[in-house]
Amino acid sequence: MTTSKTPKMFKKSHLALAVASTFAALALTGCGGDSIKSAAPNITTLPKGTVPPAVANPNKPDNNNNGGSDNNNGGSGGNDNNGSGSDNNQAQTPQNPQTQPAAGFFMVGKIRDTSKTNNPERTDASQYLGTDKILPDGTTAGTNLRQALTENDIKPMNFNQFPTWQQLHIDSPTHALKGDWLKRAKVYGYGKLSPLNDQNNTHINHLQDENKKAKKSADNYEHIRFGYLDIAGLGLNQKAGEKNLHNGKMPILFYHGDNVSTQLPSAGTFEYKGNWLYLSDVKKRPALTGKDEKVGTYFNAYSKTNEADEISAAHIYLNNMKYKHTPATYKVDFDKNTLTGKLSYYDNPNKQNSSGNYIASQFDTTKKVNEVDVYQIDGKIQGNRFTGTAKSLITENSKTAPFIKELFSKKANPNNPDPDSNALEGGFYGETGDELAGKFLSNDGSAYVVFGGKRNDKNKKPETKPFYFSAGFEKPIISNISNEDIGKVIEKKKLNEEIDAKIDEGEIPISDDQYESYPWGKPQADFTKQTSTSKQVIPAYFGQHDKFYFNGNYYNLKANSKDNLEVKNANNTQTIKNKYPDVKVEQKDNVTKITLQEKQGDKPYTAINAKTYNHISFGEVLYNDDKNNPTRSYFVQGGDQEQTTTLPSAGKFTYNGLWAGYLIQKKDKGFSNNEDIIKKKGHKDYILAQDFTPESEEDEEENDEESTDTDKTYLKGEIKPEYRDKYLPINEKTHQKTFSLDGKNKASFDVDFDTNTLKGALTDENGHSVFDIKDGKINDTGFTAKADVNNYREEVGNTNSGGFLYDIKDIDVNGQFFGTDGEELAGQLHYDKGDGVTEEVKKAGAVFGAVKGDKK
Repeated sequence: MTTSKTPKMFKKSHLALAVASTFAALALTGCGGDSIKSAAPNITTLPKGTVPPAVANPNKPDNNNNGGSDNNNGGSGGNDNNGSGSDNNQAQTPQNPQTQPAAGFFMVGKIRDTSKTNNPERTDASQYLGTDKILPDGTTAGTNLRQALTENDIKPMNFNQFPTWQQLHIDSPTHALKGDWLKRAKVYGYGKLSPLNDQNNTHINHLQDENKKAKKSADNYEHIRFGYLDIAGLGLNQKAGEKNLHNGKMPILFYHGDNVSTQLPSAGTFEYKGNWLYLSDVKKRPALTGKDEKVGTYFNAYSKTNEADEISAAHIYLNNMKYKHTPATYKVDFDKNTLTGKLSYYDNPNKQNSSGNYIASQFDTTKKVNEVDVYQIDGKIQGNRFTGTAKSLITENSKTAPFIKELFSKKANPNNPDPDSNALEGGFYGETGDELAGKFLSNDGSAYVVFGGKRNDKNKKPETKPFYFSAGFEKPIISNISNEDIGKVIEKKKLNEEIDAKIDEGEIPISDDQYESYPWGKPQADFTKQTSTSKQVIPAYFGQHDKFYFNGNYYNLKANSKDNLEVKNANNTQTIKNKYPDVKVEQKDNVTKITLQEKQGDKPYTAINAKTYNHISFGEVLYNDDKNNPTRSYFVQGGDQEQTTTLPSAGKFTYNGLWAGYLIQKKDKGFSNNEDIIKKKGHKDYILAQDFTPESEEDEEENDEESTDTDKTYLKGEIKPEYRDKYLPINEKTHQKTFSLDGKNKASFDVDFDTNTLKGALTDENGHSVFDIKDGKINDTGFTAKADVNNYREEVGNTNSGGFLYDIKDIDVNGQFFGTDGEELAGQLHYDKGDGVTEEVKKAGAVFGAVKGDKK
């Protein structure tokens, strides 16, 4: 009977399974089972946890314009904005909103159909200009008075990458995009932003107005980003013969993070500072007066058009893309696992001219006006996520900007009576919870808010506690490179400058006239190989190891047939069987093999191979990347929300399991000046095909008369004089070997809890050691070690002589124990050096898992 050390992972309360919202607006491949347009498979699990029930919407919550589909994003299941038989003005507020951990979320703004057919109060001469008084929804002739924001409008974003334009599917039966306007898409906000497409690189970190001119981020966010996608030309489809009435800017509000935290501070209270942004619903609001100096500056108003009457208001659109100020402060107590915060607002007043009149779009940044706290947020931390509430602090008596009161006060407008939210959620990002980000939707569907923050003392690394373990990486891609491209590298390094100068001065003869056109030999596109960098693809993990996200769907890694492969209640873009009609699931050699599609025509082979124990899962995914290169990625994840990890306090144990991985090595770079190497591995144009004797100047003057001079002769088979002593491209072979997760490659470890050390080996199908794992040290529930590849022979079974020998040393290994008395362990090893052109290649990677056996 073994004793146990103090638990090192929090025990999570028993919570109901919750599912991330639909991926209808964000898919990696569209609808078919075609090549997967993704840099790497997105790996996550379905979260557990719910938040308190939301307050029911008083405005007839059973009637909304979704009709079973998205409010403005369309779908075949429901009515459009002109539909009959339902009141499409109301918000849909779920009674039990669920946590939705993901890399992030986005919401597309709403458009109200202001055509005469749908809104009789509108005239041809102008857009609707507001009302003299506030009118509750549904009290006038129009059938499309309000476009509320709903839970169904919130769409998750992929892990490990910010989406490209093609991955945001915004076209729908109600929205229309003009193709040539896509080039104008812009990204504004906070953090490390990236362009949406190759044609437009506009992505601005916009903390202050002057940041618009800066070409780099100034806010120091490393792992999160949030802001707006500025989509010009997104309007309503033509209906009933009427023209599209809106082609202005359509705001899309998002937050996105990567490097999800698997460790958080073990104790203490920390302050975070950041910002927040919002998106509004669309409805009739009181008209502003001509005397108000703010007319046409708030929201995305046009002239004196009522604010957010036609299209959702977005904070960044204030004052010609100039930010107003929305600071946020947070306090995180890791002793009590609580988060509190304030989302605030203030203006800089307009400058005034000598007559005292306001100057449009010019602000005095030395002064603050309308300063107010807008929201109080409170959350409970669960693992690396938090859920909670947001309470509006705005009243009809708050001294702040009119639109802040109108949007966030309970009594300012009867159309949004409940600006509070019972559906706040978010998570921590960075190595030790360095940053946080989240979102919430108001209970009345009037506002969608995203927020982010960074720990003030990030440079002071706190003591941490591990929650989960997740790791992953992509196998490097080996591709062809031409002799000319290697030549460009040599030229950039200026390795041949002296020799080239002698050739130019005539001191070194040229044996072949083609040298002038082809100084690196005739072009050969596949001259040799180069190796890409192995990308770290860290799975975003929330505590359920047997749920796996890939290409828009969740997969049950414990499935024994395609009938139970789909995760229950997962609202995917398509069912797995619809996306991959020929999907097959089989259990073979203790491994779950999910073949999504066989290679056929343009469709690549796509599969998931996984091994699942009680607390861990690990495996490999085979697919084609966005450049249609066959790709293989590896993942390992472990830890359960409902389980406590303990370790034996003493004793020696053996752990046995499986592994998958690869070796890649190239023992020379892509160029050399060694004569023997160039003769053996260089371009054939570098070698003389026959003897060569350069002509002297006297020979040329005497025309065909024989010279009595004895000039140097370069012999057939030697390097041409113009190439001698130069650095030249060479074709060194690149070796690679893949070890599949097929049940034949074994992992074994000897763990000594007396000394908190471990060692082990990852062996091939013949029992030969591939990775020798040594010097392992156990710390809390985690461990680190080193691994060597000691002359592993490439040819299986060739143990006597010949064959390429892999020799890679000092590989980092890290992992963690799981379960009661450390019943399982899992981890990865990873090494990535060289590209095969500027340096040698040494690359290795493996994921592994093992179960504790009998005590020694």
